[in-house]
Amino acid sequence: MNLEEKYLLKHGIGKFWVTEPIPEGLEMAVVIPACNEPDIISTLNSLTGCHAPPCHVEVFVVINESDQANDQVKTQNDITYHECFEWANTLKSTFLSFHIIKVENILNKVAGVGFARKLGMDEAARRLPGRGIIVCLDADSLVEENYLTSLHRHFQINPQANGCSIYFEHPLSGTEFKPDIYQKIIQYELHLRYFVDRQRWLSLPFACQTVGSSMAVRRDAYMIVGGMNKRKAGEDFYFLQKLIKQGRFTECNETTVTPSPRHSDRVPFGTGKAIGAMIKDNSSIYHTYHPSSFEEIKKMLDSLASGYQSGSISMDGAIKQFLDEENFQEKFANFKHHSTGWLSFQKRFYQWFDAFQMMKLLHVLRDIQYPNIPVMEAIEIVHGKSFATTPKDALIRFRKEAIEKYPLFRSASLF
Repeated sequence: MNLEEKYLLKHGIGKFWVTEPIPEGLEMAVVIPACNEPDIISTLNSLTGCHAPPCHVEVFVVINESDQANDQVKTQNDITYHECFEWANTLKSTFLSFHIIKVENILNKVAGVGFARKLGMDEAARRLPGRGIIVCLDADSLVEENYLTSLHRHFQINPQANGCSIYFEHPLSGTEFKPDIYQKIIQYELHLRYFVDRQRWLSLPFACQTVGSSMAVRRDAYMIVGGMNKRKAGEDFYFLQKLIKQGRFTECNETTVTPSPRHSDRVPFGTGKAIGAMIKDNSSIYHTYHPSSFEEIKKMLDSLASGYQSGSISMDGAIKQFLDEENFQEKFANFKHHSTGWLSFQKRFYQWFDAFQMMKLLHVLRDIQYPNIPVMEAIEIVHGKSFATTPKDALIRFRKEAIEKYPLFRSASLF
């Protein structure tokens, strides 16, 4: 039984949705989950406006609908399906083909973006050859003309890469949304950039953006880690944590995805939820983790080397509470017992202390010692008031550093 057969038997949804012959030269697939999306054609048009890569690309649009969907959602999904189907039938492209999949009456407990993304990625994995590339996009995101060619080139010049995070920028101005929405998205993206900046300051091996509309994975790596999960939110975060631990994870900064800054109440966290919360609070200030929390984590990480020699580490305050709740002394002893040296010990430690564990620790620190503060205040504490005079200036500077300072993040050093 080969890798594909093993994966589909253990993790597959159980039905093949696309039966058309596989096109010659297929090497890449783009997966777009959609539900209640009135403007998906703009996303599809941005893909057809891309320069042609030296391969064929299949696009899977997965329109998904819960068995508890209301009439408005059902009506919009019907409109979306027919619009996409008619649009795809009139398309004349030498390198793109589109598959419009509509799945109705999905059990509410599993329906959502994770299920839809998984269905599309599973179809892509089934049809792509060898180490083909599965790309994730969202139905409200736009891409640059060099999107497909840059991704193809990125994996060509990084043949060992298992996957990548793709550079993104939310729109900071325009006429599609009210001016205050653009002010709010500046704050939220600033939080995302600051958060990864602090992770890189800590030299964490998983310090990269985890955005579902901006990621890609090799077909074989996708199946090895068990594929996408069916979470209703955060599916991208949890999937990427599994993938990053396989090592050889990179960043593609040669192209840009433009996600929408719209608000949403369909998911419990993420961009849409953050914008919605600021609208509800009538605020244009986003609160983020206090810099002192990262300093506390640094103390913990710095103590690992001496602790490795002595056989234990000693911490106090919120960090001690977190470690005690995690039975860390027992884990520490186990890491040391099964390690052949310091590097081996670090690898075992970071297999446990991943981005999810770090988030848990940050929340403990937030609740006990260092409450969240406005993101610009946090940036001023870390980088000084001269770093930027406005949130927009700070964001532009972080964006520039993301490309120039970290042109190709790699997780291979410890994973």
